Amino acid sequence: MIHPYKEKPENFIIEEVPLYPFSHCGDHLILKIEKRNITTLEVIRRISKTLNIREKLIGYAGLKDKFSISTQFISVPYSKENERKIYKIEDENLKILDTFLHKNKLRPGHLKGNIFTVKIETKHKDKILKRLKLLEKIGFPNFFDHQRFSKNNLELGLKLLRGERIKASSYMKRLYISAVSAGIFNEYLKERIKEGLFFKTLRGDITVTIKGEEIPTGPILGYRMPEPKEESKEFESKILKRWKIKREDFKPFKSKGTRRIIRAFPEVIETRETEDGVWIKFFLKKGSYATVLLKELTEPILEINTLEGKDI
Repeated sequence: MIHPYKEKPENFIIEEVPLYPFSHCGDHLILKIEKRNITTLEVIRRISKTLNIREKLIGYAGLKDKFSISTQFISVPYSKENERKIYKIEDENLKILDTFLHKNKLRPGHLKGNIFTVKIETKHKDKILKRLKLLEKIGFPNFFDHQRFSKNNLELGLKLLRGERIKASSYMKRLYISAVSAGIFNEYLKERIKEGLFFKTLRGDITVTIKGEEIPTGPILGYRMPEPKEESKEFESKILKRWKIKREDFKPFKSKGTRRIIRAFPEVIETRETEDGVWIKFFLKKGSYATVLLKELTEPILEINTLEGKDI
């Protein structure tokens, strides 16, 4: 389903924010691209075919939504031939804005986050802006959205973890496995919200300090994932048992696991009202989904009375 704010890519604009300055020297060619209505993986496949190189040699920091205008960075091995041929990938949906050298291949996660500029068509402008201001202070549920699960990624990941063989590249297998970890986290977070634990901590929670507040983390399951203790471990174990997966099952795929905060905090840069809605511009740290924030603004799952009653 395409959400109302994504019916036109011009209404959903993404700008990737690099983790560090590029070196402008080295053995890798960085492409600053602008894409619309195609996925990052489609871009990578097109580059692979055009340059006749394996997909695993192509680097990127993050996957960007298909239904958007997105500016992001892609790395390829540098050669004069690659530098010359790379512009053949361009068409009406894909442009190369700039190229420069860098010392290493880009890796997933090598970004600070993304700046989003989104138009929400609504009659309830005041309500949207009021809720956005509130969520900036107290956070929104840090769910993985549908992009992570694309078609049957979750189902294929479960098959791999159960020992079934699947014909796929090692890269795609990692995507399938990560979809399982994301699915488990989403169920964990839904359970915390259901049990009234979204704004509370349990004894033994593994937390991260944000804005002076201890924010609980949930499981991104893997063979070395840090485990909570006491009450938190008991709560988490109930969810993990439903999936009938062991931590050791992730070892063949080198998936160590980690923790993920259950609340994400947007940094609002600018808002602007129009006749038919509002434009909002905001920054999100890597790993958090703008589409989840926008759902919480337009189709909220957190009770507004609960939010307004919170001491902020």
